[in-house]
Amino acid sequence: MATNLYLLDTNYLLRSLVSGEKKQVAEVELLFENARKGRCKLFVIPEIILEVEYVLRKVYRFDRESVGNDLSSIVNTDFVTVDNEDNVRIAIDIYRMVNVDLVDIFLFLASKERGMGIKTFDKDFAKIQKVYNKLTQV
Repeated sequence: MATNLYLLDTNYLLRSLVSGEKKQVAEVELLFENARKGRCKLFVIPEIILEVEYVLRKVYRFDRESVGNDLSSIVNTDFVTVDNEDNVRIAIDIYRMVNVDLVDIFLFLASKERGMGIKTFDKDFAKIQKVYNKLTQV
């Protein structure tokens, strides 16, 4: 198993976004510096993006705009690879434009990607579709 490849957990990303225990912040900063220098590679799975959004919104009480900015900063970090990055970027764009749950946006995009419908009682999918259509018009 390669030791210079790392999946980042929510708590690690949160230490890069909000202050916390100084020792943890320093450890994250060191890892990020090593990644910048190419000494290791860092990866984030979309599920972690969902959890970061939840914690920032519910625990830290960040407003939607701040959460959207922080999520974008993760995806835009050149030394971090985000799985399914294109969909995550679109999801963040939609999140900024309409007041719906990020997980619903991920579900919507997964349905588009797979060519499947969604069975739900949630009315938010019509809002998501409208914004998605605006974003994807060519």
